Amino acid sequence: MTAKVLSWRRLRERLDVRQQKLLAEYEALRAQCPHHDLTYRRGGSSGNWDRADDSYWIDWRCMDCEKRWTTEQTEEAVFQYPQAKEVRSWT
Repeated sequence: MTAKVLSWRRLRERLDVRQQKLLAEYEALRAQCPHHDLTYRRGGSSGNWDRADDSYWIDWRCMDCEKRWTTEQTEEAVFQYPQAKEVRSWT
């Protein structure tokens, strides 16, 4: 291999290491977010021939840290974040 290809690979490897460190810092910062600007949307899949296959969930989205996650649709989940606002769609 040529020296140019080897130096390119080393540069890419160094950038990959830096990227991983930045992602770890970003995730640590995101984990500390209190989710003050939080919205949620209820979803579900019903009408199945077997009612045991029906499912209901809540999609959460924090506008501060841009975290998105899904939980089962229970009132306890909504009470966990009293400041959250329910939305019909993600506009």
